[in-house]
Amino acid sequence: MASVETARFSKISRNPPVHKGMANGTHDSLGCRAMAGENLDLTDGPLDGKPTTAKPCAESRRFVGVHFVCCDVYMRVYINRDATAYEGNCPKCAKRVRLRIGPGGTDARFFTAG
Repeated sequence: MASVETARFSKISRNPPVHKGMANGTHDSLGCRAMAGENLDLTDGPLDGKPTTAKPCAESRRFVGVHFVCCDVYMRVYINRDATAYEGNCPKCAKRVRLRIGPGGTDARFFTAG
C-alpha cells in the first residue's frame, strides 16, 4: 500500500518570503512584493517614446452624416472605394442612399434621406 504524504498549509501571506530573483524590499501599492524585471507597462504610446504620425481610423475615412427619416436613425455614410460617391444603407430597413461627388456639389456634411 502506497504511503500518502500530508502537507501542512499555512495561512497565505500578503508578503511571501523573498525568493531568488525578487527584489529585496520592493512592494507595490497593496504591499505585495514585486519581481525584478516583471513590470507590465500599459501605455498606449510607441515604445521608443517618439510621437506617432499615423492618423486614427476615424480621421482617415471620409464620411457624411445622414438622418434616415424612414426609421428615424442617424448614421455615418462613408465614401466608396472609387471615391465617386458616399454610399450606405439605413441600418434598420436597409434603404439605400447614394450621394455622388462631382463639380458643382455642396459643402454640406449632414443630409436627410427619406
